[in-house]
Amino acid sequence: MPPLSIIHSSSDSGVLRIMDRLVKLASAATNIRATYVDTSISARELSQRHLLGPSASFVLGEALAAVSLLSADMSDKDECITLRLDVDGPIQGYLVEAGSSGNLRGYTRSKVLNSYDGTPLSRSLYVLGDNGNAAIVRSLPLSVLSTANLRVDAPCTRVAVARYFNHSMQTPTGVSLFTAADETAVTTARGLAVERMPDGDREAFVKVLELLASEDPLKVLQVDDPAANLAIALGIPDLTAHETRALQFFCCCSHEKAAAVLSTLSPEELREMIDSGKGTTIYCHMCGRGFAIGVSEIQAIADTKDRS
Repeated sequence: MPPLSIIHSSSDSGVLRIMDRLVKLASAATNIRATYVDTSISARELSQRHLLGPSASFVLGEALAAVSLLSADMSDKDECITLRLDVDGPIQGYLVEAGSSGNLRGYTRSKVLNSYDGTPLSRSLYVLGDNGNAAIVRSLPLSVLSTANLRVDAPCTRVAVARYFNHSMQTPTGVSLFTAADETAVTTARGLAVERMPDGDREAFVKVLELLASEDPLKVLQVDDPAANLAIALGIPDLTAHETRALQFFCCCSHEKAAAVLSTLSPEELREMIDSGKGTTIYCHMCGRGFAIGVSEIQAIADTKDRS
């Protein structure tokens, strides 16, 4: 069995820490497989970068765990999967992305919801609203591999993911998500998907579905090492981990890409920015990072447009 804890050196601080992870497990006796994800660190970092309040942080943590579950079977090194949920609630929706390399990023459309941030539990039930549409897109850099659009009224991230597995992928699947947040940010974001493969044990799978419909899986996802306890918790003695993948926040934004955005502006707009003498800051929607573009750089962009 591969190790279930991955130690990684943070590039920011050089301090060793336990990374987020995806663990794939399987049972030969029942032909049932499970995917467990922990995205707590990535969710907390993204929440802080976006300056999210507790409610938005809660929703983003749930979404990152969900898209990580969806990424379990990606094989191409450049493949990514995007989960977008548009809702009529105050959060408005979110967009999250997972790459096959384990990179995660994303955002919620609303960042601070003062009227809801005092609600201690199940914040997503209050801020997602009554109607929603989910889109799940698998893609390569230059092509879209597949797209699934799902109507999800009484919006729920868990339901959207379960419908994708069961209806779009035609794989009987039960899904559980657990997210917790304190007064400032998300503290825990974990997910579990259990699938019955062709010729899988129907009776054993039904028992798992009954378990996932109760509160018991939430208890499992709150322990220190859920993956090590899933065989017992799900009642499948030979459920064994066979692959562990690191997950981590990573965004491909850069100063160069941010500056390139200005090249889409008209000469008049660029001149107005130059005349202000203040430059500008461009923020990445996916990670919240800001890039300061000075007046001299804006002038260079304007000069290039004049010559073209």
